[in-house]
Amino acid sequence: MRYSNVDYAVVYVDPSKSSGGDGSTPAKAMNALPSSAGDFADNVCYLVRRTAEDKACTLPSGTNYGITNLMIVGMPLASDPMWELVPAEARTAWGSDSAQYANVKTSTSGCSFQAPYAQQFVLHRTYLFRDGVTADNYLLKFNNTSDFTGCFSFDHCKFGAKGVNLDSSSYKSEVATNCICGYVYIYNARMVSVTDCVMAHGLCGYSSYPHGLYVRFAEVMNVDNVRVFSPAWTNSSQAYPLCLSEYAMDGVECNVRNVTQTVRLNGTSGQYVPSLMAAQGYVSMNVENIVVKTGEPLSANRPTNYQVYNPLLNFQSVVEMSMRNVDLEYRDCWNARATVLNLTRCYVSNYVPGIVKELKDIKVAMAREDGIGSPISYSYASQSGSGYAAVVMEFNSNYASVYAKVPQVDGLTVLNPRGKAFYGENIRLTDAEFEGSVFLKGSVADIRSVKTWFPGNAVNVYEGTHARVRKIVCNVENDVYPWKAFQYIYELRFL
Repeated sequence: MRYSNVDYAVVYVDPSKSSGGDGSTPAKAMNALPSSAGDFADNVCYLVRRTAEDKACTLPSGTNYGITNLMIVGMPLASDPMWELVPAEARTAWGSDSAQYANVKTSTSGCSFQAPYAQQFVLHRTYLFRDGVTADNYLLKFNNTSDFTGCFSFDHCKFGAKGVNLDSSSYKSEVATNCICGYVYIYNARMVSVTDCVMAHGLCGYSSYPHGLYVRFAEVMNVDNVRVFSPAWTNSSQAYPLCLSEYAMDGVECNVRNVTQTVRLNGTSGQYVPSLMAAQGYVSMNVENIVVKTGEPLSANRPTNYQVYNPLLNFQSVVEMSMRNVDLEYRDCWNARATVLNLTRCYVSNYVPGIVKELKDIKVAMAREDGIGSPISYSYASQSGSGYAAVVMEFNSNYASVYAKVPQVDGLTVLNPRGKAFYGENIRLTDAEFEGSVFLKGSVADIRSVKTWFPGNAVNVYEGTHARVRKIVCNVENDVYPWKAFQYIYELRFL
């Protein structure tokens, strides 16, 4: 079997068999993956039959230093591109199975399969899950600290824990153990691709392995059609289901498209809004069709407080940025202590002309009247700078004094009336609508309306900002913060 210019030997694995063969044909399939990490062979595709969840292979723990190319492939569906690549005998024998995934599990706390010198790794149509254990290590670990040569693909996969079926709206059970994180760790990579995957992720207790997919840095990153299901967190650590680059370098490009997250309240202990993704340090970043929605609560219990404690979507140090069609809804939360959508230290000028800086049709909606717990105070909502803003677009880094290009932000809506809606720096803002206070620095803005629950400080502009606002509404009859002849618009010349 030839894949990506590598010839793979195919070894068949059927975990539904009571006894295993030599793996040479579907009829003689092994009934398990190799029992130790060192027994995995190089340049081998382990083709695993799709079965019910209770018929699962076991992932061994350990390190294999000899693997350069490895594939663990759940038998493709006929609609999968991989279908045409697997041998015809596999399509005949296993192609009509009804199960959606091959299953690979661990029942061992701290299990971690490590291949530090892998050049190519593929996980395809596989449900990788924990069975009754907590996340005490990353299940798959590729910790090459010296080279950016590995290519890693995760296609049509699912990540989670047995019995924690957050992707089913009928599932109603609080998540109280830290079992749905710590799936994949990649240190350096040439390319990482994640397509058509489902992930259960949440911090429901302390873990030293808090991310879902962790990538320190990949020169090329591609994420498409990923569905994340998250309970409200019981832990306030900063972590992400999709930590796409933790280290800022000049990566070639990062493309993130068609990602959804469903957030579900998680009893009295779930006090923190789950995060979604982080990436930084790319020359070109394209983010498109991102949706966060509120799902059914996992129980009738509610926390006394519910807050955004760390940035939920966090993009930093990006040169070229294109962002379109983002819709983020957090209808139970009105305490944005940290930023929901965060773009900081992004570049406004560089050495290369003609780059794209376009952010269009973005909406962030927080609770308006019935949020859980207490919102931020008036003093926090009135602070200058980016702190406590639900959305931050800060383009204040420079590669050079030439080829400056101001980001075009069009169709921005931020609804956070009980807090601070927006901080923008060095942007051209058009067709915007805000509920909550607004702060603009070095920007040109055309705003349809600004409405705040507070008695004043609706619009705050400084350092050369020119803003035109059609309508401003403040709550001068506020019983909590009485109006005292506040100015509705402040012009601050210096930060």
